[in-house]
Amino acid sequence: MRRLALGLVLTLLVLGPAGSPADAITQHQCRGQWSDLLSLHGENGNPEGPVPELVARWDGAYDGALAYTENATANDCGALIDGYALAWDQLESFMYDLHSYDPLGRLAIAEGDRQHYLDFNNVKHLSKPLERRFRFARKQAPLAAADLAPALSTVPSVDFGNPAAVKSALYQLKRLAKESRHVRKLDRALRVIGDAELHEE
Repeated sequence: MRRLALGLVLTLLVLGPAGSPADAITQHQCRGQWSDLLSLHGENGNPEGPVPELVARWDGAYDGALAYTENATANDCGALIDGYALAWDQLESFMYDLHSYDPLGRLAIAEGDRQHYLDFNNVKHLSKPLERRFRFARKQAPLAAADLAPALSTVPSVDFGNPAAVKSALYQLKRLAKESRHVRKLDRALRVIGDAELHEE
C-alpha cells in the first residue's frame, strides 16, 4: 500500500499540479505568440480593396491581436490563438482575391506608377498613346465598379471559413466581370499601361 502511495506521489510530481498540461506556456510566451501573429499579418499591412466593411474588419483583427500582445494571459493561446489566426488568414486571403475585382484600386495603382515615371524622368506627360489610355481607363473604372457593385455588396456576409461560400462569391464576381463591357475595356487599357512598365527605374 505504501509503494502505491509513493508511486502516486511521484507521478503527481512529474505531471505537476492538476490542470497544468505538460505543454503549458507562460504569459510571456503567449504574448510572444500574439506578437508573432501580429508581425506576420502586419508586415504588408491591410490588403484594403473594394469592400470597406472588410477593410474595417481587418483593422479590427489587427487591433485585437495588438491588445493580446500587451494583455494576454497564459490561457490566451492554444485553441484561442489558433482560431484567431485561421479566421484572420481566411479574411486576408479573400481580400487579396478581391483585388482582381477592384477597378478603382487597379486604376489607382496604375496612376501611382504613372506618377513614379513622371517624377523619376522629370517629365510632365507620358507619350500621347499612353496618356489616351489613361484617360480612357479613368472613364471606364467607375463604370466597371458600378457593374461589380451588386456582387460586392453581398461579400461582407460570406462565411470565409466555408470554401463553398467563398467559391460561390468569387464565381459571381467573375461572372459579372465577364459580362461587363466596362470591365473588359478597363482590362484592355490597363494591360497596355502595364506593358509600358512605368514602375521600373
